[in-house]
Amino acid sequence: MLKFFSAAYLLNMRPGALHYYGIIAFVFAIILFISIIVAFSIAKKRKNNIYFRLWRKLNAFAISNLVLAIFILFFEYEESVFLSARIIPLLWLGTMLVWLFFIFKEYKKIPGLKKEYEKKMEYNKYIP
Repeated sequence: MLKFFSAAYLLNMRPGALHYYGIIAFVFAIILFISIIVAFSIAKKRKNNIYFRLWRKLNAFAISNLVLAIFILFFEYEESVFLSARIIPLLWLGTMLVWLFFIFKEYKKIPGLKKEYEKKMEYNKYIP
């Protein structure tokens, strides 16, 4: 386990062939992102929804990470010298976590948006 966090291991520019479990993990990630894109494109059609901004951000997250997963899988499979370094998937994972943090912050705003929407509906109830 300590070998995994060493600089020599992570910065190795010729890490070798991608293992069977690595291919399965990348294919699983690609299938997951495609299913998320399909689900969000169905849910995104109602633009007056309170969750619309959240769906839009999650959809952009899924599309971007689908493209990155396909590129990373391709470079790992082809064993390219620089672009198949072991640190690149870790950097990708780090950027995904940061992006999800900002999406989670948007999710935390939803109860306030619901209250504003209820007040607006209550106000519009009396307007002819």
